[in-house]
Amino acid sequence: MPELVPVTGLASAAQAIETIVEEGEGARGDWQGAHFGRFLHLLQSYRTLAADDPSFAPARPAVANPYVRVPRDLLGVAAGSGPAALGDPFGVHLIQDRYTAAVSDLFNACYGAMLQLLYRFFQHTEETDAELSMLGETAVQMMRQVIRPLGELLTRLPVGPHAPGMTAGPSFMLTSATPVTPHKPAAWTILGERLRELAEVCDGLAAGAPEVLFAVRQRLAAFAAPLGPAGAAVREPEAVVPVQVVQPPAADATAVPSFERDIRPLFTERDRAAMRWAFDLAEVASVRQHAEAILDQVAAGRMPCDAAWPAERVALLRRWVQAGGPD
Repeated sequence: MPELVPVTGLASAAQAIETIVEEGEGARGDWQGAHFGRFLHLLQSYRTLAADDPSFAPARPAVANPYVRVPRDLLGVAAGSGPAALGDPFGVHLIQDRYTAAVSDLFNACYGAMLQLLYRFFQHTEETDAELSMLGETAVQMMRQVIRPLGELLTRLPVGPHAPGMTAGPSFMLTSATPVTPHKPAAWTILGERLRELAEVCDGLAAGAPEVLFAVRQRLAAFAAPLGPAGAAVREPEAVVPVQVVQPPAADATAVPSFERDIRPLFTERDRAAMRWAFDLAEVASVRQHAEAILDQVAAGRMPCDAAWPAERVALLRRWVQAGGPD
């Protein structure tokens, strides 16, 4: 992020504000690529589509301000509005469906954990460049692989019997985003423990949305793996940034693949750490026992952690499974 500058005084603060305004509004003329320009493009596209098809509905029927509990800053609004005003954009919609409320709490907790990662990135102490890169990348991937799928899931879940046909949505309610201790070993331990806790919460919710919660659980566990005493704090800096190192498939596409030569190298240490709660990707007996489930997840692009496999790697794993999982 070469555009980032440390704020140490009035001049650097003014420079940072200029950058924020420019990215948000495009105040110097290049507004098409700024946030304002992007939102304007969305508005124009919507108006065009609505004119062509008046029944066009671009969004799910999500309520405004969905909360599991009323935030303190809205208590006065909610108390003065009463139940009849729950649809008011300045009021709140309380999520009454128990499962939806649990997913909303998980979303908010993950949002807070993501902010803690960002806090650590910007308020670091003795982290190496590689460790800072990993913290920043993890926070960004949290947005894409945890916050987004959980937020989209909430827009498909019912808000409760008081609003039939309406769905919930993310509230972005902060619960535990306090910056962690400045001491690096303790801070990384806390971050790792928090992500592992959130991964375990997914287990209790998986039955309601197995595909989404399984994938989110996997990502959280993978993000937690390099953190804490057993992770980056005791690793060499080069090992902090996960790298997908994959051995090429066997030269003969018709040959029966073996686990040691062809399958084990397909999974990284990060993949193994992420899935250790369910099976050991480094042990042939464990992979053989869960081979069909692993193949299904890989073929659907939900495994491994970093990116979906290309077709030839999926085909290699499928041939190994069909062959009975030879050593």
